[in-house]
Amino acid sequence: MVGCYLVDDVGLRFLEKGCPLLKAIDVSRCNCVSPSGLLSVISGHEGLEQMDVGYCLSELSAPLINGLKNLNQLSIIRIDGVRVSDFILQIIGTNCKSLV
Repeated sequence: MVGCYLVDDVGLRFLEKGCPLLKAIDVSRCNCVSPSGLLSVISGHEGLEQMDVGYCLSELSAPLINGLKNLNQLSIIRIDGVRVSDFILQIIGTNCKSLV
């Protein structure tokens, strides 16, 4: 879905319950996606292994960061172009133990 302007939060909400085996999602450069749309995807997919949100968000919201805590199998996260603080990186590193 890289760079697809038709991908938005409404579409991502359909994935919340409709795709239980989802392992990877790439919404990089999808400008119509917000943290709440991503949160709806990750809240329904604790087995998510890869997530690319590069150049999709300006910053990671607190609810989205809290949602990442449940992704125990997340091994790859790309957040290119997203503003993050040391504190946020520490939370991600502490909670997402499978990151490589």
